[in-house]
Amino acid sequence: MMNTDKIWMQLNQFIGFFFPLRVRRYLSFRWVTVFVLCTLTADLLFCFFLASPKDRAQLIAKERVWHNPIFLTLYNIALFLTLSFVLATKSRAEHAYLRALIFGIVLAGMLGQMLIFFSRW
Repeated sequence: MMNTDKIWMQLNQFIGFFFPLRVRRYLSFRWVTVFVLCTLTADLLFCFFLASPKDRAQLIAKERVWHNPIFLTLYNIALFLTLSFVLATKSRAEHAYLRALIFGIVLAGMLGQMLIFFSRW
């Protein structure tokens, strides 16, 4: 099994390029959650108030893949495992921004899935 510090260091080499040190201090679980919720709100406003009926029909056609049971099972397992990994690893402080980013990606995936299933276009 791979050492978790090695995984975080590899992620830091790849993702760290996009987030300079002066930006990383703002990448916390709280700020990432606020960003994801603001993005969800903007998406809801677009879908319900700005999208035309033609756009809504296209969105519904594109979202049919989300209703496939095999896809849903694999997608939710991947989300669960990724979230479990992020919450179970309490790495050093220099990797906290990576954990927050991955948490934000998983949160956006879960909220996007809920948006597709519970919204009426």
